[in-house]
Amino acid sequence: NIGTSATNTIVAMGHFANKDDLRRGFAGATVHDVFNLLNVAVFLPINWIYPIFEKITYEIAKTQKPCEGDDCNKTEFLK
Repeated sequence: NIGTSATNTIVAMGHFANKDDLRRGFAGATVHDVFNLLNVAVFLPINWIYPIFEKITYEIAKTQKPCEGDDCNKTEFLK
């Protein structure tokens, strides 16, 4: 998620009062940014050339039926 790259830097800079926390937070934010950018640099061209993720998603979701009317059952994951 590229949107978190801006957010994590803003949060890291929120620790400006404590120099050590700022340094460690900014270092962690930078590692997170590099991880996100490398993933985009690797997987986006692969998906453009070979739309493998689209095919995998289709195969996973093709047997799902839409929830219509009274047939809908709400699944409670947290009880």
